[in-house]
Amino acid sequence: MSPRCLCNNSNNATVSSRCVFSSAARSSSSSLVPAAPAAAAAAAAATAAAANTKDAAAADKEGAYNTQPAAAAAAVAAATAAIVAAVAASTYTAAAATNIQMQQQQQQQQQQQQQQQQQQQQQQRQHDETNLQHYCIQQQQQQQQQQQQQQQQQQQQPHHFDLAS
Repeated sequence: MSPRCLCNNSNNATVSSRCVFSSAARSSSSSLVPAAPAAAAAAAAATAAAANTKDAAAADKEGAYNTQPAAAAAAVAAATAAIVAAVAASTYTAAAATNIQMQQQQQQQQQQQQQQQQQQQQQQRQHDETNLQHYCIQQQQQQQQQQQQQQQQQQQQPHHFDLAS
């Protein structure tokens, strides 16, 4: 969108090089705009509008401009710039809130993963301890069986008595 100039002379020629710019040309982007640059753009638009109003008033004294349309256009430009800044600030705030939510979700996921890992490690330790207990029990049983077998073998062996004595 090109700049729009207000003029009120007989041949519709542009009287001043400073024109009232359409604020729509300044704010055509739909992407996320940080609040500080948007506020700076709004301030620049308001400054330009004030300068245009001042130029228009000076030109009106010479009969070239009508100050009422210029002042109205400047007011509209300033109001539009303020709205654009407010929308940009709210968009920036919403994006920041979304980022915070995403960070919180990531932290929750990390905590859940850590808890799962700890549970798995604890289960593995319990399993290992159970296996060790079973192994120890088996070893004890084998030792007892070996001792019993040795005792039985000793009992089954014939006793030799010395009859000569």
